[in-house]
Amino acid sequence: MNRSHPKTVRVLLAAVLSLALSAGSISTAVAAPAITGSTRAGAATFSSTTSPATAAKTTGTTSPAAAPAITGPSAAYRAQVTDIFNGINTYRASKDLPKLKLGAAAGAVAQDGVIAASKMTIPDHNATFGTDPRVAGQIDGGAENLAGWQTTSGQDAVNGWIGSPDHESTMVYPDYNVIGIGYVTANPAFESLAMADFYTYKNLPTNVFDSPDEYFAYLAKPELAAGTATITGKPQQRLALTAATTGFTTPGTALAYQWYRNLNPIPGATGPTYTLGDADSQQYIQLRVTATAPGYRPFDVTVNGPQVWSGKPSATGWSIINGIARAGETLEASVVQWVPTETDVTYQWLRDGKPVAGATGTSYALTTADVGHVINVRQTGTYFDLSTTYLSSDSARVADPVEVSRSAEPSITGTLKVGVPVRVNPGTWEAGTSLSYQWLDNYLNPIPGATAATYTPTPDKALGTLAARVTATKPERMPVTVTTYSTDTVAPATLAWTTRAPSISGSLAGPATLTADPGAWPGGTRIQYQWYRDNAKIPGATGKTYVTRETDRGRRFQVEVTVTDGYSTLTKRSATTAPVAPLPAPKPKPTPAPAPKPVPAPYRPTLARGEVIAVGPDGTLWDYHANVGGRTKVGTGWQPAVKVYNTDWTGDGISDIVAQWNNGDIRLYTGLRSGGFSMRIIGRGWKPMEIALGTWTRGAKRPEIIARSNTTGILYRYGNPTGGMIQSARPIGAGWKGYTFVVSDWGNDGTPDLLARNARGQLLLYRTNGAGAFLNQWRPVIGNGWNGYTFYPHQLYGTNVIVGVDAWGGNWAYRLRTGGGFIPRTWIGAGWRPYKVG
Repeated sequence: MNRSHPKTVRVLLAAVLSLALSAGSISTAVAAPAITGSTRAGAATFSSTTSPATAAKTTGTTSPAAAPAITGPSAAYRAQVTDIFNGINTYRASKDLPKLKLGAAAGAVAQDGVIAASKMTIPDHNATFGTDPRVAGQIDGGAENLAGWQTTSGQDAVNGWIGSPDHESTMVYPDYNVIGIGYVTANPAFESLAMADFYTYKNLPTNVFDSPDEYFAYLAKPELAAGTATITGKPQQRLALTAATTGFTTPGTALAYQWYRNLNPIPGATGPTYTLGDADSQQYIQLRVTATAPGYRPFDVTVNGPQVWSGKPSATGWSIINGIARAGETLEASVVQWVPTETDVTYQWLRDGKPVAGATGTSYALTTADVGHVINVRQTGTYFDLSTTYLSSDSARVADPVEVSRSAEPSITGTLKVGVPVRVNPGTWEAGTSLSYQWLDNYLNPIPGATAATYTPTPDKALGTLAARVTATKPERMPVTVTTYSTDTVAPATLAWTTRAPSISGSLAGPATLTADPGAWPGGTRIQYQWYRDNAKIPGATGKTYVTRETDRGRRFQVEVTVTDGYSTLTKRSATTAPVAPLPAPKPKPTPAPAPKPVPAPYRPTLARGEVIAVGPDGTLWDYHANVGGRTKVGTGWQPAVKVYNTDWTGDGISDIVAQWNNGDIRLYTGLRSGGFSMRIIGRGWKPMEIALGTWTRGAKRPEIIARSNTTGILYRYGNPTGGMIQSARPIGAGWKGYTFVVSDWGNDGTPDLLARNARGQLLLYRTNGAGAFLNQWRPVIGNGWNGYTFYPHQLYGTNVIVGVDAWGGNWAYRLRTGGGFIPRTWIGAGWRPYKVG
């Protein structure tokens, strides 16, 4: 007989029964010794007991043995199984087909099936060989051959199957990889009865063997305590499934795990817990638990899990916004049920498609900013790293808010009389309303400053009426202004002297101003004054103040105050003052002692006008006396000086020193009347400048600085209007690079000129107009051979001179003629080359 189980994709179809005679006749024979037991495989069925709304709990258990376990296979069993296994694989090898393996679970199913068949009058196939829990869920297909024969040779059964086309096709089906063989004797009709179950395993179980000896050795070992396994956890992306085991009580038992997706092993998923990922969505998960213990048969439990649910969040009914689209109303988002239930939901309200800041709740209160716009809400569901966003339909365009509502009109309450407060009863308004007030006069004009809920009528409101304007405001409502009905006529006040009595303040020590204090009166009243001297009215003294005179000394004063409000008049007189003090006796004035006249400091300035000063090589500053001869030390530490000038910079008639320092400072040493100097810096940044000093306009009392920029060649004039800081520069010429120059009066006519030496050693004359500008004329050469000279302007011998030091250190005086020209030079001295002369 042959029972085939076609190969399918994951799903096992019900087995189809076909019965055929095996090779060899069916006859009564002497019964062979029965196999006293069958193997009990540890493979468990995949089954699911979960539903999508609850956490999954899938269970796999060892199936109960149909017969006692084979603890030591009989010789007959060993011989027949060996013959059948080798015979089938020899035949498959002749067809170039791969060898089948002996499976423990498959063998247990076959052994139970053949025992059941042996008890039938006509042996038949095992109806559950493909759905038996020990193999179901692990195989992609299978078939079963059954044979009964009169010999004890298993090869006879194989030969019979080879001779039957249906049975032979099962033996050579190329996808089968595991076989289970069952064998018994003692059937009345046969000497031997065998059942061979062929299976296609997608993933080979633990207990499969390449040879019968390995299989028999396995069967000879004791069985482990049969345990069970379950899968717990919710079958949903991003969540974890956990293997729960129980009943593995054999000492030394170790458990190994392998998780499967659609019967395919998941790489690396070999622990008791597995977290479901993207690849598992909508797929089926399985688990195999393998139990091992030293000296025992390995044991497999396979659990078939449910289909995995997607973790991608989803929801329905999210498109509706509830509420009225009007400012002041509240819109509500549809709060819907999301799947998965663990989804976190956030909200963002939008105005014309743009997010509204801070509007992230399930509701949104419409404001006036929303008027004329459409509103919708965006819901975002997030589950771990998965998210879905839904956008609701638009609201209607948001309408203007309604007016603030009221249920009672405002009115005025209180006694209508000048000086008596009245109050606005604002009426009844909806909750949250803010009110403001404005009182109105007889002509319904606003009363300035009357903006409180109460108002006290002033005398000018007497015989008139009052009204009040109440304005109600509330967020997201249109404001409303209501005016009360006008009141009856306001009665005038009854004037009464309720304040302090009139009084007089001010000095009584002599002529002074006396001031009347009339007391405190409400606005609208008119106050009049009359002053009294010794109880007699003072004509014309009707002001609030009165100024006493010399003639009032010894006299006493009163003031009479009259108050009227237009309806009644009150008069009250102050108390009498003390007499104004009499004129005091004159006091003699002391004659002041004459102030001593200051004695001027002695006039001993350090430098005299016209004297030559020079800085020696050791930094000593010397003063060379023009008339008496010899020199005097002025100071030390002058090595940094580039140029020094003896000049009256301050214009006070006392000689000063102006020095250009090598760090770019211009220093002024102001000469003191009693001798010595006071130093200050009057300019900085002069390092790149060539300077000359002298008066630049006719009649000037103070010198100025004429300077050339060594980088640009521009000639500048720096004024000295105050004898202090140097004035800002004014350019007076260009192209002066390579020139050395001094300021001097060439013609002794009081007009300053510029004497300049060019690169050829020529001395040129630049005349000025006496007002600070050069004359537009030819520049005459007034000397040659001036290369190698350092020269300075000075006044010696009562006239203008040019002091020149030649290349050998000789110092010469070149006096200037009146009208222009040099007088033959005069020898001053030798050894001046290392000196800086000024």
